[in-house]
Amino acid sequence: MEALKGVSEKLIPMVRSPLLMRTLLPGVAATAVIYPCLRIDVVFSSEKIENLYRPAIGISLLILLLGLLLSFVSNDIYRIYEGRIFWPQKIFDALLHLQQARVKMLRNAAAKAEDEKPLKYREFWYLLRRYPTDENGDPCASHPTLLGNIIAAYEGYPLSRYGMDGVFYWTRIWLQMEREKKDEIESVWCVADGLVTLSAVGYGGALFWLTIGIARALGLAIVLNVPYHPFLITTGLLTLGYLFYRLSLPCTRANGEVFKAVFDLYRNQLMVMAEIGPVETERWRGVWSYLQYLLVHCASCGKYYAAKGNQCPSCGFPKARSLSQISRSR
Repeated sequence: MEALKGVSEKLIPMVRSPLLMRTLLPGVAATAVIYPCLRIDVVFSSEKIENLYRPAIGISLLILLLGLLLSFVSNDIYRIYEGRIFWPQKIFDALLHLQQARVKMLRNAAAKAEDEKPLKYREFWYLLRRYPTDENGDPCASHPTLLGNIIAAYEGYPLSRYGMDGVFYWTRIWLQMEREKKDEIESVWCVADGLVTLSAVGYGGALFWLTIGIARALGLAIVLNVPYHPFLITTGLLTLGYLFYRLSLPCTRANGEVFKAVFDLYRNQLMVMAEIGPVETERWRGVWSYLQYLLVHCASCGKYYAAKGNQCPSCGFPKARSLSQISRSR
């Protein structure tokens, strides 16, 4: 047990590495998916041992390029998994109906177990808290996938509790946080990101090999004489895609709790943003015009004029009073 504990303590920091989870592992997985279709193995057949570095460099570059590409499109991968883009309307409606039916079933089961089975009751509500709530505070399904509902549940938390748009204020809170807190959050969040990306690689690879299988069946893929059965690979990749998707759900939910805690603890640091008003608007407009274009914003008529003048040419309001008005508005 002590040995296992020591191994886990060494592995956890590696698993929580953003570079590993968001770039390297997805790059390795994507390379493994398409590797059987590459002709890099021709170099391995050479009798000269010095030629072995060529496929190693080629595969390493491919891993890096595919990993970076997947990292760049990670937001789009999430949008697909949430059901926001590239979903046919009929499939969207059908799966949304299934999610809504599951919420209804869990609520009914929780109502039956409330008095007689308190442990079951808490477990049912543990599952229901994965879903967002409506205006009455009741769980509801708003997305066709469980991942989409989990994300909607925690992204809607700031709006329902504090009236704050979570997407808008998140960036501003993030910039106010301490560096060590950001690193700690990133090390936790990258696990879910990596699992979702690996799931996307599995599903995308399954589609890739399904296309190859169909092409070979139609006699259109003579060049791709791979020694594997494409439909068998498709089945395996579909299984891996679903497995990684299921593994990502508890990690995404844990990320959501961190997201909500950040708003609970750091929202007060944005109170300075709530001081904005007509006076501050005038102040920033005056400062901008003077520093950017050396123009004075007249505090009387609101027009701009060159700073070399001593008064507004339109209304005669003194320049000194317009400039002093900016400092007094603080």
